[in-house]
Amino acid sequence: MLGQDTDSPTFTPMLDVPSHSALVHLSQPESGWLPVVFQAGTFKLDFYASNVPTNPLDLLCEVLAVVPTGGSAAVMWHLEPAIYWFAFENKMGEVTLEISEASAYNKPRTCLLRLTGSARTILLPFYKALTAFAGHKFSEAQWPVLTPGRLKPIGQLLRSQH
Repeated sequence: MLGQDTDSPTFTPMLDVPSHSALVHLSQPESGWLPVVFQAGTFKLDFYASNVPTNPLDLLCEVLAVVPTGGSAAVMWHLEPAIYWFAFENKMGEVTLEISEASAYNKPRTCLLRLTGSARTILLPFYKALTAFAGHKFSEAQWPVLTPGRLKPIGQLLRSQH
């Protein structure tokens, strides 16, 4: 059912969209494939990400733990073989998300979207998607467990940024 032959990713290219309209949705995974939707303004990216070679939700937790305090980090969404990169950077309280794509891990990237705003407008939609996802029960065969306890300190950190 899920795979690159029948479920290719779709996107509408656009740069510098308003950050107030960001939406992130993580749907029910199946056999190591996670349906993901990211939307900001009229830009929409709808794809299936693999949990191999790394779990992108673990990387997203790392992003949310590092970026609010002024760091930078990225999430690799592996589509096998293509990749979406979500690179986050916080410079003096202004958070930038750059979404790019590559045909494979070590290939050049093409920027699809650059979004700038506060930690609240850029990072909070990802945190909300993670907490909603963690509230559901999936078998380990479908997707690695994401415990709500792992998200608690991230939520505290994001709340302290407001």
